[in-house]
Amino acid sequence: MKKLIYCLFAFSITTTALTSCDVERVGVSIQPERPVYVRPAAPSASHIWVEGDWVYTNGNYAWHEGYWAAPRRGRVWVAGNWEQGRRGYYWRAGHWR
Repeated sequence: MKKLIYCLFAFSITTTALTSCDVERVGVSIQPERPVYVRPAAPSASHIWVEGDWVYTNGNYAWHEGYWAAPRRGRVWVAGNWEQGRRGYYWRAGHWR
């Protein structure tokens, strides 16, 4: 019984720690220009183009090129976009909805 209580306690502490983490959104004063690159040919007529995304790493936003993805049943791809906040512009990553 003690082992079960310890496991539940450890689980609740871990869950609380992970859910309380706040992702810091880093702003930039000027939106970076979207790079121009050649989109490769689609692997099939049913594939969907997933636009590239800006990813914040090592103190900078880096561009990750887009790719072709198999469609997800009942979902659509929503492209990422820059949003203006109090401290500048923030990148809202693309996602399946």
